Amino acid sequence: MKRELLEITMSKDIIESLKKKHGMTLPEIAKVAGITKAFISKIERGDARFTVKHIGKMEDKISVFVSLGEYLKEKLIAEYKEKGKKVPKDILDLHEGLMKCLRAGDKLRKVLKKKE
Repeated sequence: MKRELLEITMSKDIIESLKKKHGMTLPEIAKVAGITKAFISKIERGDARFTVKHIGKMEDKISVFVSLGEYLKEKLIAEYKEKGKKVPKDILDLHEGLMKCLRAGDKLRKVLKKKE
């Protein structure tokens, strides 16, 4: 249940960031993620969440990189540490896994760019 809530919160924050920082509209976000505007609205309400596939599509099509690993580090992990609480293992594991995926994706992009 904690992980689902975390994924929903991250998904909502991604939409908010794309809207505020990058000026994207819901239809634009839906198009690059390969989903409907109705599904984006569900995410905004907290009734749905992005999948890894959706995030991958957004990363491929948007020149900005949505870093979930950095989100976890800056927002969630920092909140626990500020309150003097121990960060739950599942959040640390999720952060570590995401960072490994992000680093692997960066390496792959560099290799592919060299081949172009």
